[in-house]
Amino acid sequence: MDGHNRLHHYFRFEYKHLDKKCTGSRKALLIEIINPKNINHRMKYTNNIELVFNFLKSNNFHNSNIRILSDFGNNKEISPTKDKIIESIDWLVKNSCSNDSFFLYFLGAGTHSPTNAGDEISGYDQAIITKDGLRILDNDLYNRIVKDLAEDCRLTAVFDCDHSGTILDLPYNYSMEGEHIFGMRKTLAKQIKNLLFVLKPLGLGTLVDTYKKKKIDKIIKKTHKPNAKVILIAACEDLQNKRMGIIKNEINFLYLTYRFCRAMGIVEPRLLSYQKLLEELGGMETSTPQLGSSVHILLRQDIFQI
Repeated sequence: MDGHNRLHHYFRFEYKHLDKKCTGSRKALLIEIINPKNINHRMKYTNNIELVFNFLKSNNFHNSNIRILSDFGNNKEISPTKDKIIESIDWLVKNSCSNDSFFLYFLGAGTHSPTNAGDEISGYDQAIITKDGLRILDNDLYNRIVKDLAEDCRLTAVFDCDHSGTILDLPYNYSMEGEHIFGMRKTLAKQIKNLLFVLKPLGLGTLVDTYKKKKIDKIIKKTHKPNAKVILIAACEDLQNKRMGIIKNEINFLYLTYRFCRAMGIVEPRLLSYQKLLEELGGMETSTPQLGSSVHILLRQDIFQI
């Protein structure tokens, strides 16, 4: 097989689906919280915002459309308090239109807490912690960021924080261990929780597992029909703490942030399948990077781009 045919074969059978390039406006919000109030969580890493900023510039995001909130320094105008984060999220997605592309980056502290509301299959609510020590729950993030996005626009979110696997409550979640479905809407999660309660004492746990694996995907498609394509890159699973890794010779970069920007091409953009992206994000012993999506993804065939 000559070189041309090998290339044709490679793209035909390995990379069939290239995400449509968004030709509308491009806006980004970058949030960095090094030292949240009343939280024993202080990071020593300070170059991450600059790294992500340069990555966005190489992907045709203009300075005027990139907003930064950071507690590095004493500038109260850009301090990432709860009110300021919510206002900035609203700015990011306001008046979204078809073919627009949005990018959201969060670096800081994530948390989780048990819930009896029946809206989380993991049994926990996920949340980010703001500069003023308050929480923004995953349900609120979904409602403000994902719910009302225009049809055929795209939003990419990178959450470099603990307990972030389903922080946007997206219906599909992937990792290098295979495909998992988390972040279902409230009614579905409650149905499964009730089924577990009834069947577990009867020794029918296998039946429950089969139900979850075989039926959830069909239920999601009927109950959750997002307008936009939303992709979440998360540092770890919901019940994990992220690895505060030190990159060799790059000690001021957090692991996920650095690996994501490097994989995508900091200077010259690269085209990767979602599986290849997950592979390049992986390699951590104590946490497993996650990929969430508002739509079903073919990991080997679909190409990721912002």
